[in-house]
Amino acid sequence: MILDNFFPSVVAREDHIGWADEMLPIVKEFFNTQPSNPNFYYNGKTTHGTGLDLIQNPQFKPFTDFILYKGREFLEIQGFDPSPIKFNPYFFLNSFSRGSNHPKHLHSQCTLSGIFYLQTPPGSSKIRFYPNQPFRDFFDYFFHIKDPNNWYAMPHFDYTPYPGLLLLWPGWMYHEVPPNDSEEPRISIVFNL
Repeated sequence: MILDNFFPSVVAREDHIGWADEMLPIVKEFFNTQPSNPNFYYNGKTTHGTGLDLIQNPQFKPFTDFILYKGREFLEIQGFDPSPIKFNPYFFLNSFSRGSNHPKHLHSQCTLSGIFYLQTPPGSSKIRFYPNQPFRDFFDYFFHIKDPNNWYAMPHFDYTPYPGLLLLWPGWMYHEVPPNDSEEPRISIVFNL
């Protein structure tokens, strides 16, 4: 039997440790000097919802340009023409301490989403992606998975973060960050394009 795969959900990944080395001190300085949204994450910090426009900050301009380039490349590799797409980039910084998490969600009002990891000490939470297949909620055989490692039956896929890991995915793809268990903060830059 041949199983043809049509319309896959795609997550791109690349390593860029140089950007992690360059951006980590800048992001740490932001957390030391700029306001954080205390109500967004349990025991964590974020610039999301604070009104900070990181895109206009000169310290973030080279990294923003890099991410925009990567977003266009992500679409081109999949056979799409990114030139007519008007990305509206929004970046925010996250610092997760022990217990911080982000329940299952997606990113609306954008084409692509992504995360870039700057600091991931031992115990840093993974990021978990779910297949966007609503029919799984209605057909009983999807609740009786025999082999969770079988590509077709996988209920989710986890990426283990490390400094310099860049992930990009369609904004409509559900994902979550389970509770963090690291002593030191797990620090990342999240973006929507």
